[in-house]
Amino acid sequence: MDWLIDLRPLDDGMRSFEVTPPNDIVAAFGAYLLACAVRGAAENVEGMELRALQAMFVASARGGPFRLEVEETASGASTSVRRVVIGRDAPCAVMTLAFRTTGEGTPDWQGPSKAPMTATPTSLGRYEPTASGLTLVDLRPVDGAPPGYGRIHPVWARPAEPFGDGATAAAAAIALGSDQFVIALAKTPDEDGPAFATTLDHSIWFHRPSHADEWLLYDAELLTLAGRSCVARGTVHSADGRLVASFVQGMLRRDWPRAAEWR
Repeated sequence: MDWLIDLRPLDDGMRSFEVTPPNDIVAAFGAYLLACAVRGAAENVEGMELRALQAMFVASARGGPFRLEVEETASGASTSVRRVVIGRDAPCAVMTLAFRTTGEGTPDWQGPSKAPMTATPTSLGRYEPTASGLTLVDLRPVDGAPPGYGRIHPVWARPAEPFGDGATAAAAAIALGSDQFVIALAKTPDEDGPAFATTLDHSIWFHRPSHADEWLLYDAELLTLAGRSCVARGTVHSADGRLVASFVQGMLRRDWPRAAEWR
C-alpha cells in the first residue's frame, strides 16, 4: 500500500497521521480517503479484522496533505470501533469502522450469485481513462468499455500496482474498488447521455477473506432515484464465486459538467 497511502504518524499513540496524496486528482477521490481510513484505523486495533465501514463525505477534498484523526469509540473482547476524521482546515470525511474477531466453526452460507463468472479478467480489455487519478485501480469491464463516462459494472478490478499481504491491505483494496464509477449509475434506464453525481455516503460490509492483489468482480445497480437523491448497491465476488463484500452508496445527482474531458 505504500505506493498509494502515505501516512506519517504525528504522535506515539498512532492516533494522528498526516496523509500525503500522490496528486490533487487522487486527493479528491472518495475511494482514496476510504482506503486511508482503513489503514489508519487498523493501526489502532490488534487481533481483529475490519467487518464494516460507514463513511460520510461532508466537504470536497482539494489537494493535501490532510490530517487523519483516529478516535477510540469502543474496545472490547470481540469488537472494536474507531471513528476516523479526515480533513485539513475542516473535516471532509467522517467514518466509522467496526473491527471484530473472526468466528471459528460458524456456518458459511450465501445466497445465489447473480454475478457473471464466465469471463476471466485477463481475457478482457483494460479500461484506460484519461483522468490520471483513475489509474489507482486496474479495471476490466465484463461488457467492454462504456462510451464516455457511463456504466462500467460488472467489472473485474484490483489495485493498479501490488498492494501487499494481510487483512488490512485486502480491506483497503476493496474500499478502492467499491467506489469506482458508481456515480455513473445515477440515471434512469431510459435516460441518454452521461450522468454525474457526488457521493454523500458509502458503506461497506466485509464478509469473507480475500487478498489485496487478487481479481475481484464488482457489480452495482441503481436502487432508487428520487428527486436528486440516488442510492446504489453492489456486491464484490471472488473468482470462485464467494461473496467477499457488499456495499451501498448514497449520491446527490448533479448536472453533467465536463463530459468531453473524460475521453
